[in-house]
Amino acid sequence: MEKLIIRNFAGIHNLEMELGKINLLLGPQASGKSVSVKLIYFFKSLIKDIGYYSSNGKTFEEINDLTKEKFYRYFPPHTWNKEEEFRVEYYQNGYWIKVIQTRNQEIDIKYHPKIKALIHTGISIFENLKTSLDQHQIDESLFFIEFNNKFRKYTHKTGIKYPHINIFIPSGRSFFSYIQANIFHFIQNNIPLDPFLVQFGSIYERSKTLDYQKNIHTRHSKDDDIFHYLLNRIINGKFVHINDKDIIQHKDGRAVEMLYASSGQQEILPLLVILENQFFNPAANLSTKLFIEEPEAHLFPKAQYDVVKLLAHVFNSGNHYQYFITTHSPYILAAFNNLLYAGMLEEKLSAKQDIYSVIPKGEILAPGTIKAYELEHGGHLKSIMDPESGLIDQNVLDTASEDIAEEFEKLLQLEFAS
Repeated sequence: MEKLIIRNFAGIHNLEMELGKINLLLGPQASGKSVSVKLIYFFKSLIKDIGYYSSNGKTFEEINDLTKEKFYRYFPPHTWNKEEEFRVEYYQNGYWIKVIQTRNQEIDIKYHPKIKALIHTGISIFENLKTSLDQHQIDESLFFIEFNNKFRKYTHKTGIKYPHINIFIPSGRSFFSYIQANIFHFIQNNIPLDPFLVQFGSIYERSKTLDYQKNIHTRHSKDDDIFHYLLNRIINGKFVHINDKDIIQHKDGRAVEMLYASSGQQEILPLLVILENQFFNPAANLSTKLFIEEPEAHLFPKAQYDVVKLLAHVFNSGNHYQYFITTHSPYILAAFNNLLYAGMLEEKLSAKQDIYSVIPKGEILAPGTIKAYELEHGGHLKSIMDPESGLIDQNVLDTASEDIAEEFEKLLQLEFAS
């Protein structure tokens, strides 16, 4: 079982969240959704960090200090609760990692014996390979390849999950269109940027120029056609990267640079580029964790549904995907619910093609795939999955529209009473 526990951190008083394959976190603004997902990202990245640090000759103490520095960078002390000390705990496959606040706004990181052994093993692998390198028993160009092979083999043997790819896709993605045109302004003025934006910006720029396009032309399937149809429908055109410029080609012949594109196109394109890369790049289908903030931002409800369909296509393209998605949108939840319901019917009914005529096979989600939660102010977390149906609770989906309809009904009564 995989689980996150938060006590008295960043406005969240008491939270326990069991994690699944697709994790949806609904809630109002400033309720702690983003903090929760960022904490999961921090913990999931730690195993890979240990490998990176130890492959560069760091000691146990140095690795621990670097991990603390990363926590401070992701979660600055001014965001912590002032009155009470916090603790954050992450559990998976019988091991755990805990971050505990000590006095004077400092933290202590506690490692399960398995993780301590992993750190020491990484250090030992480095020292043995360094000896072999000094004795010319291995080529320098093979050093890191050998290290990674041995380190991953150890994690596999001990049951520690090694995340090959962790991608955090933050909200505010339209910012990348602006920063691309004003990068020297940021450099010259030494303007500090959110570390999650910086990390994703680097991944996004690489993804735009990856040669996964050749894979598109060497494979062809109905799922591929549906994927591209949905992608182009969402951005109302076709995205191309020409001469270091990001351009959307519209059906009417216009070629619009991203800086001048609509807010919806600017916000969604970075997410779509990552999804397209994941879908068409076979090498990307290795233990990939996607952390996505507000996929619905600046999108019409129909386009929101299309984004969820793309997410389902990517999820079904490999066996090792895991999603963590924050949202304000009931449309996003309803869309996932439809795909989950189709998965239940696929197991239950014999007429599969009738189901596929409504929901294409590549978009169907298997029962038990989703865990959905609502996070309220103060960090109160509740599951919004209906235990009887296995679907997202319909009452949650209807709440917003019911409130609006109730007000409208009262206005109607006023009109006809006058």
